[in-house]
Amino acid sequence: MNVGGVTTNVPIGYKANKSTQSAGMDFSTHFNNATKKGHIVYMKTDDMLYSGGNGTGLSFYIKYAESSTKENPTVVAKGVDENGEEFEQTIHINDINPTNATLVEMRALEAYLGVEKYAGFDSLPKVPFGAGQMGLHDRADFMTMFRKQISDMTLLRQQKAAEYYRYSMQAYEDFKGHMERKTENISFLDTISANLTEKTGAICLEDMRESQTTKKDVGSATAEYKEKHPEQAGRVNGQIRAGQNVIRKFGAENVSREDMTMEEYKAFFTALMNSIPYDASQQGDVNVWSITEAGWEQMKNDPDYEAWVLGYTAQDRAVHNPFAAMPGYSPGFHTEHFGASIDEHIGQSMPMGASSRSRFDDGETWWEWRQKRMKALSQNLLMRSYFLN
Repeated sequence: MNVGGVTTNVPIGYKANKSTQSAGMDFSTHFNNATKKGHIVYMKTDDMLYSGGNGTGLSFYIKYAESSTKENPTVVAKGVDENGEEFEQTIHINDINPTNATLVEMRALEAYLGVEKYAGFDSLPKVPFGAGQMGLHDRADFMTMFRKQISDMTLLRQQKAAEYYRYSMQAYEDFKGHMERKTENISFLDTISANLTEKTGAICLEDMRESQTTKKDVGSATAEYKEKHPEQAGRVNGQIRAGQNVIRKFGAENVSREDMTMEEYKAFFTALMNSIPYDASQQGDVNVWSITEAGWEQMKNDPDYEAWVLGYTAQDRAVHNPFAAMPGYSPGFHTEHFGASIDEHIGQSMPMGASSRSRFDDGETWWEWRQKRMKALSQNLLMRSYFLN
């Protein structure tokens, strides 16, 4: 701020909507209007998803709309804007984009996702001129604001705050990624359905069910592995459940694999793998995966093994690397090779910024390195749990 004038600083990712600006007013006029305005507060009731506002005078509450459905969740926001004018908005949750959203939209998404609050922290970033300064129609890139908030908290050594905002940001990142994949997946499943219908004349994906009598008997790769390694049974079961969650999110639990050709199955499974998100700390990494022909055959006819490959991948991509934001960090090059059994799986990794030295030159095996990595994930999850309880 300079003496004799006012300069407005707009942060990266924040864009003021010109329709909210009052042309021709000087600073004293704005100040006098602001001091005359009273702040309306809506007391939250049981049927409200949210009630609150910010320092501009914007105040509102959010409820589910009568037309809201599971497939198309819809809310209604009512309140007063920063100028004291009443407003009402209908918001479709699936249409919200966290990289270009209003404060009202983000509060609706926050409530819908159930983002937890911890020790007075707001789930939305509080960087200067951030959520606390937004008017009704102002839009912002909240993901950029989150990264700025996390960077500031890390610089100030406020580790709990930085970790909380990472947790909060991840919830919105996951939603954004899910909606992007949902659009792609609908198109993909429609294509598979059209191909199968053209061949058979009557197949509908929604009516498909797994047929255990006609499926090729290849045995259970996961059961075999757990029998040989009983101490690993809990870990394998957890990976299978994680893979089944991927399949459900994709809407593919009732898609019959046996009615697909191998080429169709490969395209189908590849879409599943590509739907699995990466933790933000892995965005700079390069990941390559491959499957043997015997592995494709095993997955196509062994639901648990298919789920294991997906679950292993989902857990691996969810690992948060705390060193990724540090100066001098080099992104990694990772390869995952899957065969017809868990024992045939081989994973390798090395930093791309290094020479040909392998991450395992010190004699550490892949499984030893992998165990350390999963331990880091567990500690990260425990830390998040600590913050939220």
